Order: sequence, then structure tokens, then C-alpha cells
Amino acid sequence: MGYRWYQARQLPVLYPFGHGLSYTTIAIGPPRLSATTLSEGGEVAVEVDVENTGTRPGSEVVQFYVAPPGGGNYGPGGRSRPRRALKGFAKVHLAPGEKGTARAVFNERSFAYYDVADPNWTAFLARGPRRDRSERRGLHRTEPGWYVDPGDYELQVGRSCEEIAYRVVVRVEGGDRPLPPGAPLG
Repeated sequence: MGYRWYQARQLPVLYPFGHGLSYTTIAIGPPRLSATTLSEGGEVAVEVDVENTGTRPGSEVVQFYVAPPGGGNYGPGGRSRPRRALKGFAKVHLAPGEKGTARAVFNERSFAYYDVADPNWTAFLARGPRRDRSERRGLHRTEPGWYVDPGDYELQVGRSCEEIAYRVVVRVEGGDRPLPPGAPLG
């Protein structure tokens, strides 16, 4: 079980995923986006300024999460999606008073989910009328693969899966489509 399981069930944890301890204090600045819209085949870069405001040298692992449209658990079309998923991170080492930048790049794969599909669904529908046939048609695909749903996704920047400092919205354009085989990981 990972952090997504605990978040889906809204269970408290003593140390959330990504939680770390330090002998200094680190401030994370607001994110800057290269674009607020992701088109097919495109990328969105996110940068945040990080400053060591303490008196000792230290490090911070800035974590970048993606939250699907609808907030997760059950998003568009009733598909089960996690509330947030870690899609990038950057570790910054800083001396006292020093500033640095953490950066992550997101592509279509960063917003995708894997659908195992059901190749027999079409045959099942052909056998006769089903009461919920029209409502559930969109939930079943016949081809497995990575799929990207269009919509407004939330990019979340923070220190752990529970300590989110900033949230920004990125619109993913296009239709409900599968990613081509060999699409780069995001």
C-alpha cells in the first residue's frame, strides 16, 4: 500500500509520503509555468524558487504532483484515479541564505493512466439490452494502453503528499485518446 491508498480512504498517517526532516528551514516560492495549456505532443515546464532561510546548509526535495479533473478517486467518465500522483521531483542543496531553482517537465504521459481494457465488452453488449448500457459504454475500452483525458488538471508543488505549498491549473487539450506506443515517460 502506498500513499495513494491512504489518501483514497482519507486515513491519517504519522509520516506522509515524501516527508523529510532538516536542520534548517527552506522556503518554496510560487511556481512558474512555461505554458498553461498542454497540446498533443507538447510539454509544460514548471520552475519554483527555493531559498534556505535557516542558519545551516540543507537540502529540499521539491515534489510535483498531478491531480486529475474532478479531484480524483472517480473522475470524468467514472474512471478511478488517485487524488494526486507524484510525477516529478527535484532535490536542491543550499547553503544558508542561498537560493536555487527546482524544475520539472510534464508531457502527455504525466497526465495519462493505464486502462487494461476489456476486449470482450463489445460482444457482451451485442448479446442483449443492458439497463445501464448507455451510461457505462464510456468506461469500457477494447484496446489496453495509456490514455489521456482532456480537462483541467491541477499541478501541485510541495514537500510531501500532504504538505502542498502551491496549486496551479494546466488545461490538457484534445479528445479522450490513447498515447502512441513508446511515448516518453513523464
